[in-house]
This record gives sequence, C-alpha cells and structure tokens, in this order.
Amino acid sequence: MLVGAGPGTAGGIHIANGQASYFARIRTDGIEGLNRNFDALGFDFHSDFVTLRYVVPREKQPAVVQFVDARGRTGQTRIQPFDIKVGNSFLISGGGNGDPPNHLEWEIESIRWTNAGAIAWDASQVGRQALVKIARQKEMVAERRRRAKLNTRPVRLTRYRQLFLDDYLIDELHAIRRQVHSADKHPANPIIDGDHPWLDGMAYLYGAVERRPKTKKLRMWYQSYFRVKGEERVVDVMCLAESTNGIDWTFPRLGLVADGRGSKDNNIIISTRSHSGFDECITPTRDLHTTDPSKRYRSLFWANADGYRGTYAAWSADGVRWISSPKPITTRMGDAGSTMYDIYKRRWVFFARPIDNQLSRAISFSKDFKTWTPIKVIFQADKSKREDFYNMQGLCYEGLYLGFVTIMWEEPGRYALEPHLAMSRDGENWQWVGRQDAFIPHGPRGSWEEFNTQMGTGEPIRQGDKLYFYYSGRTYPHRPYYARGNPEIIPKQLAENDVNIGLATLRVDGFVSLEDHHGGGLVETKPLLVSGKELHVNVDSRFGDFRVEVLDHAGDPIPGFTAAECIPIRIDRVGVTVRWKDHQDLVSLGDKPVRFRFHLKRSRLFSFWVD
Repeated sequence: MLVGAGPGTAGGIHIANGQASYFARIRTDGIEGLNRNFDALGFDFHSDFVTLRYVVPREKQPAVVQFVDARGRTGQTRIQPFDIKVGNSFLISGGGNGDPPNHLEWEIESIRWTNAGAIAWDASQVGRQALVKIARQKEMVAERRRRAKLNTRPVRLTRYRQLFLDDYLIDELHAIRRQVHSADKHPANPIIDGDHPWLDGMAYLYGAVERRPKTKKLRMWYQSYFRVKGEERVVDVMCLAESTNGIDWTFPRLGLVADGRGSKDNNIIISTRSHSGFDECITPTRDLHTTDPSKRYRSLFWANADGYRGTYAAWSADGVRWISSPKPITTRMGDAGSTMYDIYKRRWVFFARPIDNQLSRAISFSKDFKTWTPIKVIFQADKSKREDFYNMQGLCYEGLYLGFVTIMWEEPGRYALEPHLAMSRDGENWQWVGRQDAFIPHGPRGSWEEFNTQMGTGEPIRQGDKLYFYYSGRTYPHRPYYARGNPEIIPKQLAENDVNIGLATLRVDGFVSLEDHHGGGLVETKPLLVSGKELHVNVDSRFGDFRVEVLDHAGDPIPGFTAAECIPIRIDRVGVTVRWKDHQDLVSLGDKPVRFRFHLKRSRLFSFWVD
C-alpha cells in the first residue's frame, strides 16, 4: 500500500519491510484523505501488533513518525524534509523505554503520486479519477479487513477474570498504552520483626502465607535464627505467626522446638537440629486434592548443616508439625528455591536454581512430590548486565500463572534485590511482564528495606478490593562481599544487620492496566465465545468516560449494543456491570462469536469477565 507524501496533499507510508523480535508480522490497512493549506495531517496504520502514526509536515518542517506497540509504549523519529518528486528512503529505528523486544525498524519510502503525468501537490489539483481510485482502495482495504476478522478463530472465554498481561485476547489497540503497576507499601511497615526473647532479631520471608479455609485467619511461615552460647554457627528456624486482618500479627507459643535458652515456649516449628540440617527456603503449600490427610501440607527445603546437603521434602497434616524425608530428592539444586501447587493441572511446581547454572531460574514438575521431571531453564540472566536471577515465587491467579523473579543487580554503592513480574498461560513457557519495573522496589537510603525486597510464596490473599503481598526487607547487602572496599556499607553490614517483614498491597487485578492517551483510545478483543449473561469490568474512569460496544465476528457493531447506546461508566471500581439502554445483559446475543470494543477516555481498564 503506497501513496505520495508531501505538504498539502494526501500523506502516507509504504512499509517496504519490517523487522522486530516482538512482532509476528506487519500489516498496513488504510489510506486517508486529502488536505489543503499545508496543514499537519496525520494517519494511523494498524496491525495486530503495532500502530504506526505518520504526521504530514507543514511546509519545510520535519515529519514525525510515531510507533505505538501492543504494550502501549511509544517511540518517535523525525523525518527531515524530502523532495516529493523523487523516491526517498528512510531507515527508522525506534523503541519504547529502551526495551529490546520493542526495537522496530522500517524502511519508509515516499514515491511520486501522479495523475495523468502531473504531480499532485494540492487537493484542488487532484482529479475525480484519483478520488475514485482512493475510494475503491478504501473499499478493498475494508473488505480485506473484514475477511481477515472473519478468518480469526474465536477464543472460548473461561470463567476467570481476563487480565491484560499479554496480548492473548487483544486484536487491536488504538491510542492505548499498557502500564505495569508496582504494589503499594503499607504505612505500618515493617509489620513483623524478630525481636523476641527466643530469636536474635531477624525475620525474613523464606516462607509463605495462607488463609485458613475454616477460620479465615491468615497464617505465615517465616524464617529466623537463634544463637547457642559457646557455638559459632547459628541455628536456623522456621516460625509461625497468625493474623485476622493481615496487618497485626500474633505469635503462638507452640511448645514444639527448644530455642537457644532451652525453652519450648516459642513459635518455632522447625530448626536445623530437628529437621535434617534445615537451612532455608521451606515454602509450605497446601495440597488441595490429596487423599492423604497426613500430607495436607507439603514443602521443599534446602539443607546445608550437620552432614546434610541438598533439597529435601517435608510434609505435615496441619502445617505445624512437620516430617522431613531422610534422603534428599536432589543434590543438583542450590538454595533459594520455592514450591507452588498448580491448581489447574493438579501438580507440584518447583522453582529451582541449578548448581551448575546459578544465574538462571529453572522449573520442575511432580504429581506425587517424589518423582520430578528434568529441570527446564525458564529465565537466564545476562552476565553483561551484572545481574542474577536469585529466586522465584509463583502463584495461580485467574487462570494464569504469575511469577515473581527476584533480580539481584549491582549499582554504585549497593547490591540490591527486587521482585519483577512474569507470567505464563501453561505453567511451562514464561515471559516477562515487568522486566524493567520492580513489583516491590527496594527502599531509599537508610530505610529498613534499603537493599532487599524479597517476596514469600502462597496463594493470593484478597482483603476487600486489595491483594496482599508479603515480603522481607534488609538493611544490609545480601552478599556482603560485593560491599568490600566500600566504607559506607561495611559498618552497616556489621552493626545494622537487620531483616524484617513488610506488606505491599495492590488493587485486585491491578498488575497491568490498559490506558488511553491523547484524549481517548480503543481496545478490541479477538472474537470470543461467551457462556455467561453479564459483562463486568474492573475500571477506573472517575475522571473520564468508559463504554463498551459489542461487535459481531466481522467487527461490525451489533444494533442495541453500540458505544452510543452503552450507559457510560464514570467510576473507580473493581467490579462494574456493563449495561446498554435497551439491554441489561448479553442473553439476546445467543452463542455466536462476539468481540468487545472498549472505549476509553481518561480511563484505565484492568480486566473484564462474563458470568
């Protein structure tokens, strides 16, 4: 598709070739009209993955080409003035936020647009024949688009809330950006510390949090240690805490494990001495489908003391009294591992760090918690960036698998750890969502979380309209040897060695939002097969306007369900039912494939679902 480009005439772009690791293909659709008096004129070319906006320049001014990719990121390149009478080629390279997958390259070619041998410089000089050709071209493009939409295979919508972490359900985006959100730190932080007579002042979340099914109370497994007089090595322990609101925690006296004083009047449930040289990283997880009540809870932990070394299994009927395996399930994995129960496929997941590739994150699966599949590397750190994928926690959320990969990276004066969001649709093939943005950023200089924000595992904890995520923060660098030679850090490492646990909250479904810019935008889904009656959205449109129209398979609006007939939504709520003037639900649409087109104006869309 090509059309001349120049001041005062129709503008356009011929995309000769396109290369980008993130995009599967480039497709241009549409030519736009004419203009007089050298006005700046803009055209949008859309594909499944990218919007390419070309602004025709005013006389003797550079043109602008703006890229808006499917993630909503923009890049911009200015084209210098060119001679409309001859062919011109421009190599344009641009990307959003410096992310390599968003690196785009096009060869953009301007060509002559002639009518009976004359160069068309102004709309008044364009004859009827050219206008007819343009109209026919538009019709052809519209028909091709319609056929392409009809050939798109429908996606059956599940019962889950549909998030926008990837482009799985998205067909088109217009003037929309994808925004990755970080969690908000609670003002009461830190909420748990290790200041108890039986502990030595540390509490870090090599553990998990769950909501108990019957009592609805929250229960947290966390790690600490105590010292024994006359012994150099500390005794690592796993402790238990309980809460009704997720903020204020109590510490039950369990009477199970003796502490450094010789007393069992404490909240310790496991220690190095009681369980196979226990060292760290036990991540208790409830088995929702077990037929053996003695193994309602399972876990893996790393042992590295008293002659034990490797990854061991443990199980418990109540999450308090644990039995550990006498032999390791593997000696090829390092520390900093975690487990997750896959509720969709009823299997166990082990996020591991291979000993022979400690900069990576690997994954293994098991149906019985005994036999595990060979490990598969899912994330590999880049040594040139001086980073390390230290550990990873996973959870199941609304039909998706979410992962929080702790990236350990070096900056001047600090070596910090922060979790970054990843996702998967099958639990085996993973991709980044927030590669550049920490889900819980580490704190400023002098804070209780200056060097580290490291998350625990467990199910998503929902409190009202918020999701609760727990993490530990440190006042010292995780690896002290990276601080050697730094006089600012060494005293802190020796004198202020402190670890505490904090709380971060996030809006329900609030990991990613689709947001309009420049006064309005559109999101169109792929054709969907829906079985529910009502359409709901999680949206923040309190300062703008949000509407939904329903389209048929070909992308044409269905009468009665147009944007003009939609009752506007101007509210901030995690669950709003969409209504139209003459339709309160989707029942009249039957079982045919439909598309949803979301109209955003100063709005943020987090998710949608049909029930």
